[in-house]
Amino acid sequence: MSDHPNTYHPPNIEHELGGPTYHVRKKIWVTFDKHGIHCYPNAPEEVKYLRDPHRHLFKFKVGISVYHDEREIEFHMLQNEITSWYDSGVLEFNFRSCESLAGDLLTKLKTAYPDRPYYSVEVSEDGECGAELVHEYYHGVL
Repeated sequence: MSDHPNTYHPPNIEHELGGPTYHVRKKIWVTFDKHGIHCYPNAPEEVKYLRDPHRHLFKFKVGISVYHDEREIEFHMLQNEITSWYDSGVLEFNFRSCESLAGDLLTKLKTAYPDRPYYSVEVSEDGECGAELVHEYYHGVL
């Protein structure tokens, strides 16, 4: 395990509930919005309007596992940290998709908070269409 300050060494949180063993996993999430411009140069003819640069309100939702009920990761501090990774103003995403934006954010989140069993990142265009990436370690429990 890492010695990073945000590394948490999980306790055993499997509980016997009079039958099968259940695995309890706690997660927190934060949201934020960023105005951005992107385009899809190779868009199919049916949606050719996406080929030109266009603006969206990109909506982000970020989740991460926690192990106790007492603000192990404080929501507002997490939200402030993540939003600080982006410039202010309208962002130029060029040819980037929601999937690739989510992938970049997931990589940064895993670096800032290593060794967690669960991470998720959602990125949508105006809250209508988007992508979700989930990175989950099962540790033998499915």
